[in-house]
Amino acid sequence: MNSSEEWRRECEAREHLRRTNGDPLRVKALLDRVKAKRGEAAAETLRQDMRTEYRRVQSGADTTQAE
Repeated sequence: MNSSEEWRRECEAREHLRRTNGDPLRVKALLDRVKAKRGEAAAETLRQDMRTEYRRVQSGADTTQAE
């Protein structure tokens, strides 16, 4: 089972992908806001998590099941 922080990060990444619809300009604006509020490291972590979730969706993997 996933740790609660890992699960929170996955959920946050999926939610932001849904809200931005993967549009690069909207994603950049989102990451700029995250960077301003939570710092560069948090923005980079979110960027990586969003990329991971995007790849999972594109590959057809079920992203809602616990490992």
